[in-house]
Amino acid sequence: MKANARKRLKKILLHKVLGVFIQDRNKVMNYKQVASRLGEKDSDVLVLISECLEELGSSKQLVKVERGQFRLADKATKVLEGKVDMSRRGRGFFCSESLADDIPISTKNSINFLNGDVVEVEIEKKGRVEKAHVTRIVHREERFYAGVIDISEKFAFLHPDDPFMHVDLFIPKNSLKGAQNGDKVAAKITDWPATAASPFGEVIQVIGKPGLPDTEMQSILIEFGLPNEFPQEVQAAADRIPLVLSDEDMAGRKDMRDVCTFTIDPEDAKDFDDAISIRKLENSIWEIGVHIADVSHYVEEGSVLDQEAITRATSVYLADRVVPMLPEILSNVLCSLRPNEDKLCFSVIFQMDEQGDIKEYWIGRTIIHSDRRFSYEEAQKRIETGEGDLVKEVLQLNSIAKNLRRRRMKEGSFDFNSEEVRFKYDEKGFPAEVTKKVMKDSNQLVEEFMLAANQKVAEHVKTYKPLPPFIYRNHDLPDIERLVSLKGFVNGLGLRFDPQDRDARKQIKQVMTDAESLPESNLVQQMVIRSMAKAEYGADNIGHYGLAFEDYSHFTSPIRRYPDVIAHRQMWHFLKGTKGMPRERISVLAKHSSLMERKAVEAERASSKYMQALYLSTHIGKRFQGKISGLTSFGIFIVLDDNYCEGMVTLKSMDDDQYSYITKDNTIVGSRHKETYRLGDTVTVKVMRADALQRQIDFVLV
Repeated sequence: MKANARKRLKKILLHKVLGVFIQDRNKVMNYKQVASRLGEKDSDVLVLISECLEELGSSKQLVKVERGQFRLADKATKVLEGKVDMSRRGRGFFCSESLADDIPISTKNSINFLNGDVVEVEIEKKGRVEKAHVTRIVHREERFYAGVIDISEKFAFLHPDDPFMHVDLFIPKNSLKGAQNGDKVAAKITDWPATAASPFGEVIQVIGKPGLPDTEMQSILIEFGLPNEFPQEVQAAADRIPLVLSDEDMAGRKDMRDVCTFTIDPEDAKDFDDAISIRKLENSIWEIGVHIADVSHYVEEGSVLDQEAITRATSVYLADRVVPMLPEILSNVLCSLRPNEDKLCFSVIFQMDEQGDIKEYWIGRTIIHSDRRFSYEEAQKRIETGEGDLVKEVLQLNSIAKNLRRRRMKEGSFDFNSEEVRFKYDEKGFPAEVTKKVMKDSNQLVEEFMLAANQKVAEHVKTYKPLPPFIYRNHDLPDIERLVSLKGFVNGLGLRFDPQDRDARKQIKQVMTDAESLPESNLVQQMVIRSMAKAEYGADNIGHYGLAFEDYSHFTSPIRRYPDVIAHRQMWHFLKGTKGMPRERISVLAKHSSLMERKAVEAERASSKYMQALYLSTHIGKRFQGKISGLTSFGIFIVLDDNYCEGMVTLKSMDDDQYSYITKDNTIVGSRHKETYRLGDTVTVKVMRADALQRQIDFVLV
């Protein structure tokens, strides 16, 4: 064994050997027993293990009981179970609900861990410093890694796209599945020997050539553990469902086919999961129906379709495509509330006055017939011009929706209608234009009636005694530490905010109102959102802080969200007087749905960043105006005004002075000239680099 190779192997073995003793802290072992635990038989390795024992004994990490026999040294430690959270720089942190803060994992750790692993650790405390030593991998989900394959004469390495995967995968030549050097592939880990610096893997799919939009979108799905293709048996089950409604399908449903009904959706939408009906009753009362695709009629609980929907939990909306929760025949045909077709629905039908006060309501299964499919743009045109078919109905709904919204805001609800990036593509799928998506009256019209239905369904559950199991969309109170950070930001803009005040909600709303006249208004809104807790699904109703609703569920999008399917099923059981899903099962599914929702959101952001970088790669050297959206110790984040693309100015690139990040003020300040950069500042930048594969955009200040 060459000297350098021997040195590297010994360094690895030191951690592995110590790990053997940590896993069995009371065991006395010699070098042969340790080698057996590590699965090592090579004579050279056995010699190194013996040397490691002596070295660990000298450093007081092991105690020599007698010649050749060692045990773990006694230290003040505690054993905990939790998750590994990796940084982009390859540092591992141990996270547990029982700990207030994450604890760094020792760089001399003996166990090969990965981001997301559930692990058992020993927490060692020296003075005020705590370090975690991973002693056991409790659970590691099988996952796939997308990346570019680098093939040499005898072996290959996969360089993962995942920024939190800190090691490459070693791929034997017989495990390439036809991949060529430089291909973008998906691979999985097959083994990670104790003495190996990198895990062993095998290619499971050749995705395509890196840099192409289709290749990168598929890679993003793989990176975040999101399924793409439906299994054959799932697709077959969907294809077997009859396309024509039978008398049995329609039996027992309220017939709403003669009531004016239409959908309002994005122009490119195909899965129309909600429709609105309207007709005038006596005494200036309007009957307004919120009709939701009856997915639960087609997807039976426990079926292969249901199991796949549970696994996916949500549709994923990438920058250039939708990855549906349900097979296309269901999401775009059978369940989709397409115009001029009879469709099965689960509906909330309100009787409202002009002010939006609910006089009566009814919840149950219906059959509808949509008269018209509106895009948001078409509906908005009728609102703005007062012209076009069904204009009276659209205007009446808009009027009531505005009253609903006005009341909701008065009662404490926040307006979180943030700007989103939209892309227009050329014939090859490359972004040709980037614009901002703006919420208009037509969007808010639909939103208000969906909110009203979701709220009413959750309220209705409380009419049953005892309270039956149900799934809620919860939004907890904001964390006080985040509110303190928000205070520092908004006070810097001249706005008043005191998180210690009893009525923090009122103050937050006032801050958002006061910020509307400022150029930083959108940034203020984003900072408020960041200060809030994440909305989640749960079996316990804790209310929705952001909406100021005591009761709230998700009921209106079962084509793309599994919790809505659960809500439909439970409500149908309640209406029939039968027993539905037990609380424990709902709790498990709620937790899983929240997890998959977070993964979907992360994937959507990654796809947007890729497209932004791809778009700006054709604008290298061009100048743009933007606003500072974030400050860190290593750079300044800038959002461009024209297209909402976000990139970074590194402090290293700011060579006119020595700049530092001032934590307490959340500013970047030059040491000599005292030039100061704050959140919301308007700056001019030039595009220096746009790496679509890394999803990174670099600016320089001009």
